[in-house]
Amino acid sequence: MVDNNSDQDQKEKLDLQETAQSLVERVLQLFVPRKFLVVIMSIFILTGFVSEFTSYTFKAWDIFTDFIGVKTTTMNSHENDVAREWVVFLDRAEEFEQINVMREIIVHAVEAHIGTENESPWSHFVRNLRMVRDIEFEGGWILVVDLLGGISCENHMSESLKSYQAYLDNPRLKDVVGSILSQARVIKYDLEKFEEFYGVASNVPPMPAQTICN
Repeated sequence: MVDNNSDQDQKEKLDLQETAQSLVERVLQLFVPRKFLVVIMSIFILTGFVSEFTSYTFKAWDIFTDFIGVKTTTMNSHENDVAREWVVFLDRAEEFEQINVMREIIVHAVEAHIGTENESPWSHFVRNLRMVRDIEFEGGWILVVDLLGGISCENHMSESLKSYQAYLDNPRLKDVVGSILSQARVIKYDLEKFEEFYGVASNVPPMPAQTICN
């Protein structure tokens, strides 16, 4: 025998949940700036608030981001490494495969010059090459290098770049890397610019410690 009262109760509960969800979304939309809305709702979801309206927390996040039209993305490991940091821009391309080829050309030229065991500055150079999405032109890829391997200042990165530009003592290395370094420049891999193009990052690294620059 079908329990009509139970079905009716369930329907009323779902209707109440939908009404409450609609009310919360409307109020937040009217009174909270869109940028802060993402932060607030993500906190609600993590604490189980929005999951009261659905069975699964991640489903709640999908519904919410679809509702407010917020694009989200996941940073790759290279992007996560250099987010908010000063790096040296080397080259750009439309496709990831193209920028990966450029990286391999540099790596092979350096390995031919110093070998794979030598701990020279160029070993450090190739270890810190990063392939990341372009923050100046949407949709492309750029090759950057974190010459200082961590948090640094713009002027420190610029000095390090000059040192590498002066350290091209091998003809083959100079042919391959010299032309790239001659056009290299220091940029900040800015998180806000990244998110403007590609959406709110779901795996933003912690804010780096403040570095005193002079």
